[in-house]
Order: sequence, then structure tokens, then C-alpha cells
Amino acid sequence: MPNDYTLDAQQTADLSNWQTYFNIAKAVKQSDITLGMLSESQKTQLKSIASLDNSPVASSALALLIFDNPKYAYYEQVKPVTVNKARLTRPIDNTELKTENKLLKIYPNPSHNYITLEYRTGDKYSSLSIAIKDATGKTILTKQLKGGNSEEMINLSELKSGVYSLLLYGDDALIEVNKITVLK
Repeated sequence: MPNDYTLDAQQTADLSNWQTYFNIAKAVKQSDITLGMLSESQKTQLKSIASLDNSPVASSALALLIFDNPKYAYYEQVKPVTVNKARLTRPIDNTELKTENKLLKIYPNPSHNYITLEYRTGDKYSSLSIAIKDATGKTILTKQLKGGNSEEMINLSELKSGVYSLLLYGDDALIEVNKITVLK
């Protein structure tokens, strides 16, 4: 560390707040640890520190206030969580999160001998079809579906136990992929 290192204004304020906190915590440690042990001056100092936004010592000050009085009332400001798309395995948009907007529902899943497909495509596509593929990508079953909004039962009794991909096509374009599990 260089000899001419200096703290900026924020670092100086944080250092001062930490020193205040540790002095109060030291006094608490040296006294009998009982409820209501903090003086009004100590409480005022801790409340001031606990109310600071983005302060590294704020949560420690709040913890000491709650330790002194478990019924201490405080209001935590919850900030919204931002989604970092770079951390997602597959970037998604909010429309994909809404299950009511899904075109295809499959049940029961896992299944034994059959599944029911419930699809809601309206009049978007003139032809609908599905393909079921195994883990190697080999097509095991294909079926044309009625268009629009409907339900169809698919017989899986010929399939072995395993995980399969069910692909929904609209006008020969892939529009949705789901995993199904068959148990025998």
C-alpha cells in the first residue's frame, strides 16, 4: 500500500461510522448484556448510521439496535432486482415467463401411457403438428393436430421410459419445445 494513500469523502465517512459502531459494540460487550442497555445517545448514533443508503455499516448498526430492543421498528427499503441477461443460461424476455401466454400445456408429465396436449394458437397457423424426439434427436412419433384452440390425447404406450422432447410446429416452423418424461 502506498505511503501517500488518502481516503475520499465517502471512505472517510464510512470509517467514522465503523469507529462509532465498534465503540458502541465494545461498550455493550463490556457491560452486562441485557435488553435496553443502549443509552439514548448511542441509539441516536446507531439510528443515524442504520438510515444511510448503501453504507456497509448500516446493517450492523441495525442489528445492534434490534439486539438492544427486539421490538425495534424499522422499515427496510427493498430495491428491485435487475436481471443480468449475461448470467442466464438462455436469455429470456418477460413474455416467456408468463405461463398463461404459453401456446402448449402438457399433462400429466411425467406420464405412463398417454399425455394430453392443450394448445391455444387461435388462427395464427393454418397447420399444426408435433414431433416427439428421443435423447439422440431421432424422431419417434409425429402427429398432425387440429388448428386453433383444442386438446388432444397422445398415446405413448409404445415409448420406453425416458425423457423426450416434444416439438410443436406451426406452418412447418418450430414454435415451442417441451420436455416430457415417460415412466413405465
